[in-house]
Amino acid sequence: MKEIGIGIIYVSIGIALALGVIGGGWYAWKTVQVWGAEMSGRAILAEAEFSKQARVKEAQAKRDAAALEGEAELTRAEFAAKSNAALADGLGGPEAYLRYLYIRMLEEQGAAGQVIYIPTEAGIPLLEAGKR
Repeated sequence: MKEIGIGIIYVSIGIALALGVIGGGWYAWKTVQVWGAEMSGRAILAEAEFSKQARVKEAQAKRDAAALEGEAELTRAEFAAKSNAALADGLGGPEAYLRYLYIRMLEEQGAAGQVIYIPTEAGIPLLEAGKR
């Protein structure tokens, strides 16, 4: 009978150990799953933060480029205005400057091989057709 009692104790201990190993394995598995989910969430959050920073930097670069392009365009416009004013003054005023531009345009189109018809009166071009 003693042997049966000791056998039951060994079997009980074996079952307890098996249940402990199974329970410990299950607990470890669940812990690893939770840890993995947490690490995955952190990776997704870090990627989202990095993407946000990249978009912000890109938007700032576009804004800076637009500002610089605008400044360059204003500078070009200022110099063009000064150049046009100096040229108009040198030619004797805005009317003479417009006549000069008209003649240049005719020369450029004539050099390109285009046929240009200019209204004339007595063989003299009419540059001021609307004036009386």
